[in-house]
Amino acid sequence: MNMTADAWRMMFENWPSSIDRKGIILTKQNENIPFMDFLISNSLLLIDRGTPDAHGARKVVLALDQLAAIRLAGT
Repeated sequence: MNMTADAWRMMFENWPSSIDRKGIILTKQNENIPFMDFLISNSLLLIDRGTPDAHGARKVVLALDQLAAIRLAGT
């Protein structure tokens, strides 16, 4: 895993309780993925979208090294 992926992992693992676990993830492929909650592993992030996408999927699994940015909701 690269240094950027390690930084994302540390951020998600240490998410402050004072900040809601929701926002929008921007991937390196320029996809915007809203999320309402997440689970983290060593190199993967499971995102709960809250509402299904056009294909009915509510969950997305992303490799941490594919994250470009995160926009936080309500901050």
